[in-house]
Amino acid sequence: MTAGDSAEIGEAWFWQVVQQANRDRNRLASILQTVSREELIIFDREFSKAAHTLWCSPYVDQIGDWALDDNIIDILEWIVSQGREHYFAVIADPSKVRTEFVHGAATDTFSGVAARVFLDRFGELPPSPWINPS
Repeated sequence: MTAGDSAEIGEAWFWQVVQQANRDRNRLASILQTVSREELIIFDREFSKAAHTLWCSPYVDQIGDWALDDNIIDILEWIVSQGREHYFAVIADPSKVRTEFVHGAATDTFSGVAARVFLDRFGELPPSPWINPS
């Protein structure tokens, strides 16, 4: 895969994979088992990037003062895990941020799935999503 290929599969490909997984962690893991090492890294980076895009006001303001940083990232990762349509609906209207699942332990968040698959397949954790590849 060339650098151009990486750019092409980036965000649009990421949202296709999320849609195919349909809020099912096991289905996502199965899909990620079939992609290349580079694609798995790209998925992990896009997931982190999407969640951290929401780590600001007004999205975090919707969550409330009760939440610890871990709760906040859980909520933001859950939003991403719901798919592109839901994610961009929240971007457009921050009042759509939902927090009640934190108390019910959501099972439909994709948090950590890509890292687990990467570790299983390659014996190491994926590179940090915050370090640009050389």
